Amino acid sequence: MRFFGGVSWKGMGRQTTVYRLTYHLVLVVKYRGPCITQEMGDFLIREAGRLIAGKNGALIGGNHDKDHIHLLLSLPPNLNLSHFVASLKNTLSRLVKKQFPDDVRKYLWGDAFWSSSFFISSTGGASLDTVRQYIEDPGKPKRPYTKKSDSSPTQN
Repeated sequence: MRFFGGVSWKGMGRQTTVYRLTYHLVLVVKYRGPCITQEMGDFLIREAGRLIAGKNGALIGGNHDKDHIHLLLSLPPNLNLSHFVASLKNTLSRLVKKQFPDDVRKYLWGDAFWSSSFFISSTGGASLDTVRQYIEDPGKPKRPYTKKSDSSPTQN
């Protein structure tokens, strides 16, 4: 059974525990080097999905730009998020440098592929559709912006 835009309840609970924990994770290339090509981005997202599934999680969606990737994922509550993200970054770094050595070398030097930091947020009150829409098109404004008038109120 599918629930909330692709998150399945199957395998998401043990005996008396049922959960739905979804996160928005952003990983940034070291020095914001614009080395992620379309092929590399697709590879990173596909491999991230495989690694997430290996931890009894699910990749709900993902997208990339030239210097970062967005992942919308579901993970079990017994997983330490910081350890999981460190392991994910380490494994993806190793895999991408092996698969795309020339593309990586153009922009990066040393061993690191990812910045040492990352962003992760529970999707909380936002619907999965809202987060998915942001990930699919992060540059597009989601609501109209109205500029306040520059004129000051008139005095009598």
